[in-house]
Amino acid sequence: MNLFLYCSKHFYPLLPPIITALEKQGHGITVPNSYNEPFKEEEMKKLGREEHLRWKSAMMRLQESKIRANDAILVCNFEKTTSPILSAERRSWKYSKPGNSGKRFSLLSDSRQYFQR
Repeated sequence: MNLFLYCSKHFYPLLPPIITALEKQGHGITVPNSYNEPFKEEEMKKLGREEHLRWKSAMMRLQESKIRANDAILVCNFEKTTSPILSAERRSWKYSKPGNSGKRFSLLSDSRQYFQR
């Protein structure tokens, strides 16, 4: 099965063992757009509102094509904090592009316990 991984950019460093385990099981993996440059959006914001919006629009289109190309979405839900921001992120999931894609999705809740070696 081809899987699109979805999680906060703050947890990208935790994805490699998950990717390795899933690939060993024969799954194809697509990582998030900014996986190799997790804080690129912060750089783009410094270039000004218009440049940031152009970049963000392009990233959203790219994400849509990646989601369409996969069979399912795997949400890696690591605990970051108990802040209201995290709660808002969780509530907004159902309104996001991946949440509205019509694709099957699974949730790994605090996946670190399953993939640490």
